[in-house]
Amino acid sequence: MRQSDNFELHTFESEQPITLEKQHLENCFNAELMDNICKSNKVCTLDDMFAMGLQGNLIGLNKISGVTIPLGLHGSSLGFTLICRSSANKLTAEEISNISAVTCGLSRAIQSCQATLRSPD
Repeated sequence: MRQSDNFELHTFESEQPITLEKQHLENCFNAELMDNICKSNKVCTLDDMFAMGLQGNLIGLNKISGVTIPLGLHGSSLGFTLICRSSANKLTAEEISNISAVTCGLSRAIQSCQATLRSPD
């Protein structure tokens, strides 16, 4: 999630949050890369992310299928969703399309939650 001057990371594996020890691809993200992904405002593959500055263990990252899907409203980026899993079960175009189909509603819900958190009681 994009913040005014940084990013807030929320990670989940299935329905459970991922423990810090289990994070893999997320460890390769820095503020510049996350900003570049948000500015692109498009679905980004791992190749796109490497072009934007993703750095990490290429052998380990070769075992991952992953994309980022933008979250935003009216041209404003709220952040992105990182979807990844083993390359043995590579993400399909249909799955990415299905996930992308719900991001507009998800973006509205996130924006509403953020507005509620910022408003005085």
